[in-house]
Amino acid sequence: MKLNILIIGNPHSHPSTKSFLFKFIKIMTEIGDNIYVISGDKPQGNNVNWFEIKSRSRKNILGKTFDFLSTQIRVILYSIQIYKGVDTVVVLPISMFFPIFLFKLLGKNTIVFAAQKNDNFIIKLFGQLSFMLAHLIIVESKGVINDLGIGKYAHKIVKGNIYVDTNFFRVETPLSERQNIVGYIGLLITRKGTENLIEAISNLSNKHTNIKFLIGGIGPFADLIKSLCNNDSNVIFTGLVPQNSMPKSFNQMKLFILPSLSEGVPNVVLEAMACGTPVIATAVGGIPNVIIDGKTGFILKNNSPKCIEDTIIAALESNKLEEISKNALQLIENEYSYEAAIKRYARIFSTI
Repeated sequence: MKLNILIIGNPHSHPSTKSFLFKFIKIMTEIGDNIYVISGDKPQGNNVNWFEIKSRSRKNILGKTFDFLSTQIRVILYSIQIYKGVDTVVVLPISMFFPIFLFKLLGKNTIVFAAQKNDNFIIKLFGQLSFMLAHLIIVESKGVINDLGIGKYAHKIVKGNIYVDTNFFRVETPLSERQNIVGYIGLLITRKGTENLIEAISNLSNKHTNIKFLIGGIGPFADLIKSLCNNDSNVIFTGLVPQNSMPKSFNQMKLFILPSLSEGVPNVVLEAMACGTPVIATAVGGIPNVIIDGKTGFILKNNSPKCIEDTIIAALESNKLEEISKNALQLIENEYSYEAAIKRYARIFSTI
């Protein structure tokens, strides 16, 4: 049975949330009849009806509070226009409590997508209220359940995840033909462990001249990395890596590293794995459900510079690197392909 689905996305336009939204919409168009989207980013698709919401970036608390509430009011006003033609509502920002409350009153099935942990008190509070009202909660991994403290809702939690475009992210250069290049692509911020990674790279580069480092991204630590590049020819900084250049970057790397302090299930990890690049990452969020240490990747015991250094050396010297690359590729094909995602969400929607 086909469904009419409303997706409430993020009012802020950001590359990661935009990519997530567009992939989710693509999956929904396979299992839904008519798709309605309320978001800050305009989706593509013949059967997608888009309602635009925009949110300003304000610095003071009063401005942020006003923006937070006014955005939810606009979502509610759009929802009132279209609710009669909607069967199921999927809410991506967990803070959208007021629209969820409205649809609860209207008797509509409401699904909340629980992603990574957010330390903002207001978002945490409204998120818990949203989880309480939702008919179903979708999580990408068991780790997210613990991070968000939603184990008490186990009876209505289901596993679901976004896919990797395996026609785009694929092996182009065999792992055996790649140089000893360790790479990172992402935001250059504290939450991603950038400071410790920079220190580890500096130490390793002095000790092991046969290892090169490829860093791509933007953020507060960009100047520090540029300074490191100026003094070390083994460190390459590309700045922001366009989406269409990411497969090429991954195919240059022997290892990809993500020493984050918190995550959901990062797209960049799945994309690296789809390119046959073994991943080193911290055991946060949903990462342990994707990376099994020594089988589908390498887990950092912590994200200290010393641990990062030791794990990189151990991984490069491992005689299981080719096997780990193949295991990771198999995992992506089985669990994170477009076809696997459609089947998974079709099962989820058949239960409501």
